Amino acid sequence: MKNKKLFILSLTFLAGVLAIVIYFIAFAGNVSKEGSIELYGTWLVYQYAENKIDDEYMVFTENIASDYRGGSEDPYITSSYTYDGKSIDMKDISKSFIVSIKSNNCIVLIEPDTKEWKMIRVAEPGQDVLEMTTENLKGEYIVDRVAGEVRNNEVMTFTETRLVDMREGGEFLSCAYNLVDKHLLRVDELEKDYLVYMNGKTLMLIDATDRYVWELTKK
Repeated sequence: MKNKKLFILSLTFLAGVLAIVIYFIAFAGNVSKEGSIELYGTWLVYQYAENKIDDEYMVFTENIASDYRGGSEDPYITSSYTYDGKSIDMKDISKSFIVSIKSNNCIVLIEPDTKEWKMIRVAEPGQDVLEMTTENLKGEYIVDRVAGEVRNNEVMTFTETRLVDMREGGEFLSCAYNLVDKHLLRVDELEKDYLVYMNGKTLMLIDATDRYVWELTKK
């Protein structure tokens, strides 16, 4: 009888340990998923090290990464790649990068020598990069992040000729703008140029001088 009780206690203990192990495996899995990002699609490389870039795109398919430069339709570099949620390995060109995720639309690829490739997502898989016009820019947007800092209670509105920035319910800024190119927005009053891209409802603005990134969502 005593041995039977010990056997039951042992089974109970083992069941408890097994439950704990299963919990931690599941929890670790969730953490891994939350710490990674879906790479598929087209990304604008807007800065490499200290160099500002306006015309370089990196396209990720399921297992191929291609780098396009200077408006060319032919890739400058193509490589197969593997991505484990933390790093990218491009064996065909002997390159590896740590992936620093700033948001779902903004990442930094860091080489072993610490040089950084800063990128924003500008198109989903199989889609072309949208050419900006005042017509598709017009609308009201929630400002999500500026230079990585989360914003609250900030809304930006674009009309055909003006942008208005509202913060905490009050007008912070109102000024004229011009789209001087398909991806270049100029605000003379601020003496500022911005790279401008839209992907679905996401609008990305990059300060052409400081390279600060604005992330907005269209209402």
